Amino acid sequence: MTAKDWSSRIVRLHHQEELIHRSRATYIGIRLHISEDGAPESSLAFKCRRAYVPNRCPSLFKLKEDAEPTKVRQWQTMAQGMVGQVPGLLDLQAAPPLELTAPMAKGFDMGVVVVLDYLESLATFFTHPSHKEVNVLYEQVCDHTSTVGYDIEF
Repeated sequence: MTAKDWSSRIVRLHHQEELIHRSRATYIGIRLHISEDGAPESSLAFKCRRAYVPNRCPSLFKLKEDAEPTKVRQWQTMAQGMVGQVPGLLDLQAAPPLELTAPMAKGFDMGVVVVLDYLESLATFFTHPSHKEVNVLYEQVCDHTSTVGYDIEF
């Protein structure tokens, strides 16, 4: 194998290494071994690691007709306060529909988007003590029979 051949092989290996790095696989190293005809060969060795794909869980809520606005705001604030307390919870946004889109809301008064690191964190989210506290207020202000929720993995 000529120096030029080795040079092009090393360039290809570095390119493959960069692709592995971008795919979040764990790179172990380059293996160098001798083939049967005595020519040295190299190959990349790596193991795959699960790629990071955040999960978005949007939910829609209808408020009870007699829900106090202060309790609704408290529920919203407590829900957003779970970020940093619940393992795997990256973000939580809760808000009513915009005035422009309210007619399309089909009677839903509040939307919540939960962003989790992995889908498995959803179980932790629902069983965490801070979620149970938020759920107490949810039962006071929301019509629990009309809540709609989705889990979306991109």
